[in-house]
Amino acid sequence: AFFFAVETLCAQRFDPETTAGAATAKKNATDAANTGNTTPRDQVVPSGVGSGSAASIVARMALAGAGSGKKPSETPQRRAAVERAVALRAAHFASVSETEAESRLRTACGPLRTAGEDPVAAANIAVDFVAALLEGDGASTFELLECGGVEALRAFFTGADLPQDETWSAAVAARLSSFTHAAAEKMPANAMGALVDRLLDALAVTESLPMRLSASKTPTTGATPSASRNAGSANGAGDGLSVLARPFKLRLSRSAENREGLRDYNSNIILVEPLATLHAIEDFLYPRVHKPGGAAATPDAGASGSGDAGARRSTRKSSGLKDPDGDEKEKEEEDEEDDDDDIDEDEMIAEAEEMEDEDDDGMPHADAVEDVDPSRNAGADASASASAAEASRPSAPPSAAAVAAAAPPRLLFSASGAGPFHPTTSVLQAVYAAALAAADAEAGKEGAGARMSVASLWERTHTLTYMLTPKGEPIPAALSGAGGSAATVENTADADEALAVFGSTDRRAALGAALPALRGKLCGDVSPPGVAEQTDAILSSLAVLRVLTSDPARVIALGSDDADANESPAASTRAESAALPADAFVSAKLAGKMVRQLGDTLSLCSGSLPAWCVALARTCPFLFPFETRQQLFYCTTFGLARALHRLHGQTNHNGGRQDLRVGRLQRQKVRVSRERVLESAVKVFDMAPAHKMVLEVEFFDEVGTGTGPTLEFYTLLSKELGARSLGAWRDADSRSVEETSAKEPVTAPFGLFPSPMASGAPDTAAPKSPGGLTRLATFTLLGRVVGKALQDSRLLDVPLSPTFYRAAVGGAALALPDVAAIDPGLGKTLGTLSAAAKRVAKLRAAGAAEVEWRGVTVDGAAIQDLCLSFTYPGDETFPLRAGGADLTVDAENLGEYVDAVVDATVGGGVARQLEAFRVGLRDICRPAALGVFSESELERVLCGEGQAWTPELLAECVTFDHGYAVSSPPIKALVQVLCAYGPEEQKAFLRFVTGAPRLPPGGLAALHPRLTVVCKQPSGAAGGSTRADGQPISSGTPLADKDLPSAMTCASYLKLPPYSCMEVLRERLGYAVNEGVGSFDLS
Repeated sequence: AFFFAVETLCAQRFDPETTAGAATAKKNATDAANTGNTTPRDQVVPSGVGSGSAASIVARMALAGAGSGKKPSETPQRRAAVERAVALRAAHFASVSETEAESRLRTACGPLRTAGEDPVAAANIAVDFVAALLEGDGASTFELLECGGVEALRAFFTGADLPQDETWSAAVAARLSSFTHAAAEKMPANAMGALVDRLLDALAVTESLPMRLSASKTPTTGATPSASRNAGSANGAGDGLSVLARPFKLRLSRSAENREGLRDYNSNIILVEPLATLHAIEDFLYPRVHKPGGAAATPDAGASGSGDAGARRSTRKSSGLKDPDGDEKEKEEEDEEDDDDDIDEDEMIAEAEEMEDEDDDGMPHADAVEDVDPSRNAGADASASASAAEASRPSAPPSAAAVAAAAPPRLLFSASGAGPFHPTTSVLQAVYAAALAAADAEAGKEGAGARMSVASLWERTHTLTYMLTPKGEPIPAALSGAGGSAATVENTADADEALAVFGSTDRRAALGAALPALRGKLCGDVSPPGVAEQTDAILSSLAVLRVLTSDPARVIALGSDDADANESPAASTRAESAALPADAFVSAKLAGKMVRQLGDTLSLCSGSLPAWCVALARTCPFLFPFETRQQLFYCTTFGLARALHRLHGQTNHNGGRQDLRVGRLQRQKVRVSRERVLESAVKVFDMAPAHKMVLEVEFFDEVGTGTGPTLEFYTLLSKELGARSLGAWRDADSRSVEETSAKEPVTAPFGLFPSPMASGAPDTAAPKSPGGLTRLATFTLLGRVVGKALQDSRLLDVPLSPTFYRAAVGGAALALPDVAAIDPGLGKTLGTLSAAAKRVAKLRAAGAAEVEWRGVTVDGAAIQDLCLSFTYPGDETFPLRAGGADLTVDAENLGEYVDAVVDATVGGGVARQLEAFRVGLRDICRPAALGVFSESELERVLCGEGQAWTPELLAECVTFDHGYAVSSPPIKALVQVLCAYGPEEQKAFLRFVTGAPRLPPGGLAALHPRLTVVCKQPSGAAGGSTRADGQPISSGTPLADKDLPSAMTCASYLKLPPYSCMEVLRERLGYAVNEGVGSFDLS
């Protein structure tokens, strides 16, 4: 790696003399190799070159410029590093020659780049390359990079040597299938894992992804690098939130380009909250600077000596952050103010208060609880009743953000070197953009990795220039919010068109996830800064390998027509040897950089999150641990206010400051009927404020409020969304809907998946559907519920199939293996029929006689004797084609029949339902944002997780208070009872205590508020705190054996009476858990 750094710097010599010297040094190295004078790999870095010597300087300078794709600036520091690199190379590396491993790899790379059209031969070449890479002690990362191994591997995977015509997709699929098969058959069990490890090491060496760090603190002297990183991630968010509580000093100056109709305000300094928007500044400024037609210009609008546009209430009057140099000038100019513009401090505070109360997302206030009563519109269509309720409800006044979105701004603001800005831009974003432009100009480059001084942003007085919005010109584009720069990823139309290139559904379903890498557009048309050609080759290879090793059996099946052989136990066992777990692809270096970047609150708030953070998390999510991607998702998906709210909560949970007032969220409170939850939900989610505000739910005739009833609402709604009466889901229960109760759940042992709808069939409601909810309306509601649960961090209890997540959220194509995942019986039958259809096709292609290919049988029966017609299995009213009920399936059209059933099951038959789900989800968030999660991870985020409880875990994660301790006899009994609970009993207990039947990701330790168990005074104790024997009542007493435990779900608070023994505790707790979930009452 050090030799690589020296070579990199030598190639960056800026004058002809040094360039010639580098070339001479390289020639000397080549001559030495030809004469056999070789330096072993472990002696490349000579002794005496320590971490504090010129070697470290050279390496740092080289790695700082390598891979960025930009020409390095000619600075004195870099020139000195280049000179030292040339000297070091001449002194120590003249005898360095190609090692045996490098020579072996270089020999294997040539055939890999031109593997040819024979997939089996190409696979053998790739196996030889992997063997050469791992032979002996294995080649080093430097040797892999130096010989061009990563570029050759990408060329092999992407079929760069294959004809780029309509045959390309089939040829690439056959090559990848053969390689996966060869890896399972011929390579050692750990070979694929070792290949991935080498590529991850190479990625760590070559990547130069920029960081946008605002923290001003430097690591403590003597601290280890890991300790410094951990400290930064733990404290960065809290430090950033503290800074955001301080106002900026802002000077507003009239633009020199467009002065007509405006007064100048530059003699005044105002104090502005960092997160105040420019639209709020415009509301404050425009009445003070606007000159009606014909008014004479004055040198100063003179509104006030100091203003406070959006400062916090708690510091508004006492902040004292006025510019000292401007105080005297402002006092002198106060006397010159126009009478029309004279305004006292109280009025300015009122202005500031109005600006503060404006919500970033344009949400109206919702102080009162709104009753949602479905009975008021009984018998009407669900959507129509919801619209009527919405229209009859008094509308809240539009917020400033809503007005800004509806009308063009009156003023446009710019900063030095940045702007003009969109009116929704925050002051922090504008100030940060100007400071970054200044830092870029000073550094002489684009600013990648530049560190901003936090203190300097608040110490200086910043200037924003304003001008009237030019008529007829477009408004500047909005800056990215908390999400930073959006990833440059191809749009849906491009993806659909590209997937069509694969041809068959099987290829699209098996390799669709690798398509961007195969097309050379892993991160879109333009790679993010810091992703150079070599880094892109590594990422593309890793992306393809992730797809090949996640389901190798499916990829292998692409290259074989023998379905029976593919499904044999031996074949499955061999395929599993090529499989790798998801965590085998995690890059420790990139994950560390992501954690550090997300810990920088100011980068999030200023919209300066590097583009690679979102781009790589969506296209290569396997590079980052689940927890890191989860943090990125919540910091970049639902806006700045929610991101800050989450960071603030995490800071408090980790013992940070709790007096910060940031991330304040508006709440929409509704009251619904417990008996008609689904119909109420239709109305609730038709309310526009419910899409933006935090939703809080109460139930009619119940006293509970807050988080507990809200979680109970989502739990009840989850059950009703999976009811048979909706007619929306595949159901293994053969009984008709009329034979079951309205709220009986669907029988779906493999998860909920939509039942098919015939092409062109009207969208009608099932006979027992609550409120006449149609099938498509059900999926639209489900999409909104899923999005809202993610937005508000609520848990659902909807057992959706992983296949549904993959198709509805990821947009993946589904094929025959996916049918088996949702309905194994149907999948097995179709697999048998498909194998027979392939045998028929093979015989016909070989020119066999008609009697021979018509004689193909299925389990010993002739195909025409199966008495199949072109209708959906189990539903004769569902034709698979026009006149399908009268069309018999025979050997000639068997393949068409199988394809038609698969399409109806997981393709066109469910396309409308999946799109309806996406429509509802888009009301809350972009479906693409969920691409950072796999299907199982999305299930975990949305529905939480179960956890095996142990005494040690409960002692660590549960607080015992108000008379109880870990050693209290009732607590010991409770721990034994809880540890003996099965999954269903645990879900019932959690629902009783928290309102949700499952724990959030991370288990009991991640539950917030923390589960707390307190002693409930026995009803027969008459207020006493001790027993007759002098022991405290909390040690257990028969006086409590008739009492029931109660819970405060909002606080995860269990009030447990001190029962006399474990048997009584188990019975009383079980009774309360099973019978006490029907309502929220006073306890």
